Amino acid sequence: MNAGTIDAVAKALAARVDRRAALAAVVAALPAGLAARSSAAKRADAKSKNGDRQEPGEPAAVAPSGRCVAIGDACRKKQDKCCEHGQCKGKVCKAKNGGGGGSVSSATFDELYSGTVTPYRPKGVALAPSGKSYVAENLNNRLLVFKNDVYSTRFSATTTRPFNAPYGVAVDGSSSIYVANSGGNNVLQLSTDGTVTATWGVVSGSDRLSVPHDVAVDGNGDVYVADTGNNRIVKFNADGTKLAVFGPATPDLRRASLSGPEGVAVTASGKVFVADTGNNRVVVFSSGGAPLRDWNKTGGPNSETFNTPRGIAVDPDQNVFVADTDNDQVAVFSSTGSPLFRFGGPGSGASPSTFNQPWAVGVRNGQLVVADTGNNRVVVFTLS
Repeated sequence: MNAGTIDAVAKALAARVDRRAALAAVVAALPAGLAARSSAAKRADAKSKNGDRQEPGEPAAVAPSGRCVAIGDACRKKQDKCCEHGQCKGKVCKAKNGGGGGSVSSATFDELYSGTVTPYRPKGVALAPSGKSYVAENLNNRLLVFKNDVYSTRFSATTTRPFNAPYGVAVDGSSSIYVANSGGNNVLQLSTDGTVTATWGVVSGSDRLSVPHDVAVDGNGDVYVADTGNNRIVKFNADGTKLAVFGPATPDLRRASLSGPEGVAVTASGKVFVADTGNNRVVVFSSGGAPLRDWNKTGGPNSETFNTPRGIAVDPDQNVFVADTDNDQVAVFSSTGSPLFRFGGPGSGASPSTFNQPWAVGVRNGQLVVADTGNNRVVVFTLS
């Protein structure tokens, strides 16, 4: 180390420059080989002390059976294949520097779903990674299929496809379609060509679904049904076998139970968000059904409460989007219920940014899709 370098470091320390910057100057002044050996020795020492524990800043370990983890969720070594828009740092998935994980702050009109057929009284929407979207027409007993926001085809009710007042729709990682078939008190599973591949309505024994209004699928392929008439969420596997029931009694929340929940959304890692419609609130559960938190304020104009929240969606960064139906708006929150922004207001359809009973919402690739039921349209917004 030459005298000039030693003098520079001394001045930096004397001026109280960040200690890490001063240390970096010393290391940079070392011969290249010595610096490299020093760095390698530190890494080896850290590995010997920590075994195979994942170091902060490393990506989540990859495993064939792994799951995706959303920002804020716990990372499990060798079980998690990715963090969505983030990386595992220590014990939780955190946003990458300069990357995702941020809160959305606005929604700007993009376009309307279009084509030779446009939605009539849409009450459910599911967005597939392929670019397809499925819109439930509750009164017409059919699904409209859009490709890149343009009408493609439709699946109507038949003897082998017994749609009866369909509401919520979901798509899993294998592109199977799930429909909350409220009039049939069951869930229908369809292939991408509209063929019904499974039907279930029995929870266990004589316990059956009652007027289910929504359905969601997690990263493991488990299916969550808003069993509206029974005031609960029921979790099934993809074969229709009951795994858990959420909400009949949640004494540690402000209210003891769910009341007619009409919306359910789930993160890839299994955190469950429920639009508890009759109680005008959102409730968050763990994947096992333990209540984590709830909120019911700042959903309406002038910081009033929600007014019949129905649709709910969560993006990869766990921003929560709620179709606040009878307030004619969409309200957006952080995963802990902190209000981010809201938009909309009563409108006849002349303006794309006003609503008439928005019923369902979906998010995909930085876009928010709203089923604006009273205006007979599906509106696309760009999020920023």
